[in-house]
Amino acid sequence: MSKLSYNEHDIKTTEQLGEYLKKLREQKNISLEEVQKNTNIQIRYLAALESGDFSAIPGGQVYIKGFLKNYARSIGIDDKEILEIYKSIIESERKEAEEKAKEDESGADSEELQTPLRPPIPKIHVEPKARHRKGLVIIAIIVVIGALLVFKMSGLQESKPKEEIKPPVSQNTPLNENGSENNTNNPPLNENENNDNEPVENSKEAVIELVEDLPTQTVYDIQDEYIEVTINIPEGRCWISVSKDGSAEFEGILNAGDTRTWRADQSLKIKIGNPPVVNLTINGKDFGRLKGQTRNFIFNRRA
Repeated sequence: MSKLSYNEHDIKTTEQLGEYLKKLREQKNISLEEVQKNTNIQIRYLAALESGDFSAIPGGQVYIKGFLKNYARSIGIDDKEILEIYKSIIESERKEAEEKAKEDESGADSEELQTPLRPPIPKIHVEPKARHRKGLVIIAIIVVIGALLVFKMSGLQESKPKEEIKPPVSQNTPLNENGSENNTNNPPLNENENNDNEPVENSKEAVIELVEDLPTQTVYDIQDEYIEVTINIPEGRCWISVSKDGSAEFEGILNAGDTRTWRADQSLKIKIGNPPVVNLTINGKDFGRLKGQTRNFIFNRRA
């Protein structure tokens, strides 16, 4: 290795050091690609060294010093002298930071000393009449609140549904053959009419909310009586693993044209190996083709 002929005291900043390294490399007709090949350091980090932007290099001082050492060796200069220059720059920056902190601290102390004392806040003397008026206002507020509470309680009692009082059965009303009352005023119900006592089908629509979408997992919250997930493969093939309510349910490969449906009470966890070939349906709602890479799709039922 050739010895550097320069005055190390001329280089005071990382920008100057980076510029110096770049000029040496260009004088030797060495490209950044060659340095990358010899050092296995990415070109963006080599460019950061030459621009003096050492903060762009991950890993802190250990990696910065290692990159400088390998860079210097790859272009044929003394790596020890380069490291000494860098250490002197770091030490100089540290001292400047300490001096600035001391100046700021002393400036704050002097400013505090120069701040005039604030005059004392005068005490406000409350006359007896003002105190009496204040007491009356408080009493009036308490009375109003009490009246509102009484009014609210009485309203609640009145809102309670009254028990339906059935009229007594008239002794003059004739009875039919089964011994029940034969009411001629009310015609029999048509068998085709709707019976109010029959159960009505629950038409409440499921509420599905995407609560998390990360590269490693996607989470849905489902507000419904159950969780039902349908996976359809329009084209291609996909490996899938399914866990239902904490227990393993399925693991295998689905091919083009395959459709599978799983239903759970509380949770479904489906790991999909090739999401872009999957068409997803949740509780009857079509969410279309998925995107992204291999990850877990988690479906939780919200009460």
